[in-house]
Amino acid sequence: MSEVVEANFALTERDFFRVNGIMLRSARWVRPFYLFMGLSLLLCLASNLIATRGPRYGRLAIEIAGLAFLASLPLIAPWIQTRQTLKGSTQAFAPQSWLFGHDGVRFKTPASEGSFQWSVIIRVTEHPEYLLLYISEATAYPVPKRALPGLASDRLRLALKGWLGSKAELLQARAR
Repeated sequence: MSEVVEANFALTERDFFRVNGIMLRSARWVRPFYLFMGLSLLLCLASNLIATRGPRYGRLAIEIAGLAFLASLPLIAPWIQTRQTLKGSTQAFAPQSWLFGHDGVRFKTPASEGSFQWSVIIRVTEHPEYLLLYISEATAYPVPKRALPGLASDRLRLALKGWLGSKAELLQARAR
């Protein structure tokens, strides 16, 4: 396919936080972690009731609070990390130009330019507001769909399917 699609955009702080949340929810360890936390909570409740022949509300409250804190860490840590990464950064919000072609992606910012071939991409996922190009299980390049006006989004979706095949996990095309 010789299709070429261009996207010009600047990421906002909101984009960084939203994409970080999307990536966290899609991480493979999240569901098992919360299943473990839920089972731990049930175990604490059961052991509290069995060991004391009735509830000890003070101890139970401390155990539940501790588990709630542990369960919130995976949700809070990425937010804190993103906030610290963006603090004082001017390049993170700089305009970017991305050119998608049959040989891969070329990008340009005021500070740098580069390219990568499609073989570097392990998968592409589409969300209502973003396309995420994953280069590892934990790292993805976000492309806001607002940067793909009109039919450019549909053209890129079809081109990605052709270039990446099953690596492209895309939403259904919009009904016209």
